[in-house]
Amino acid sequence: MTKKSQEQNTDIFNHLDLFLRKRGIDCADSAIFTFMEERKKCGSFDLSRHIKGLIYAQLTNQTKWANIEPKLYLVDKLFFDYDTSLIKQKNGEYFADGIFNLKCGNRLTKRQMANLHHNISILDHIEKTEGGIDKYYTTMPAHKLVKTISAYGGAYKLKYIGTALAWEYLGNVGIDRIKPDVHIRRMMGSNRLGYSRKPIATEDEVVSSAIEISSQTGLSLAMIDALLWSFCAEGRGNICVKTPNCNICPVSEYCNKNG
Repeated sequence: MTKKSQEQNTDIFNHLDLFLRKRGIDCADSAIFTFMEERKKCGSFDLSRHIKGLIYAQLTNQTKWANIEPKLYLVDKLFFDYDTSLIKQKNGEYFADGIFNLKCGNRLTKRQMANLHHNISILDHIEKTEGGIDKYYTTMPAHKLVKTISAYGGAYKLKYIGTALAWEYLGNVGIDRIKPDVHIRRMMGSNRLGYSRKPIATEDEVVSSAIEISSQTGLSLAMIDALLWSFCAEGRGNICVKTPNCNICPVSEYCNKNG
């Protein structure tokens, strides 16, 4: 991993923020900041709130949050506002059918819902044996927690929750994190902003760099994530894509693309 100075990081992220705002994109409107604020107000989330965050994450599999968000109030009703005792009275097929009727389903929905009761039992076990889910989750950095709940052999592996959905889940319960997806890994790689010596930065390099950037700039990990992702993503900034639009990039002086 390579490092930049505090001045360089501050300049890069100020430029990204200004560029996106000029395009009418306010990264602070991302759902994770609503969830983080919710966490600040209530202090911690109970089992019901974690089930909600988990289901929201599963709904984003191979689709966009913008397609799901307008129907979340209907999703909440389908899952009895995450009353665990009521959810346990219905089988996975009931919830899968309901999700597809709302046109929120994906190719894994049936299998996700078939394992819903299993995943709830895992979360309930954490709640009862670790002094609460939130207490346990805050005993380790987010990237280690992701491996605990998503990696095969993880202490509390959740079924049909891979790395990407684990990051989504943590964001949905207001945990500050950066999700090292392909957009961000490419932008932080050696051919772009150079936070790594590899063309595609590793997930660990993204997390380590983001922690360093956060300490230097005061930005949350979630905001660093939102700025980088928005700058890349189609329908948002659409700049640092696979074939980048370098001619209008506001941080080209820090980029190795043409170096």
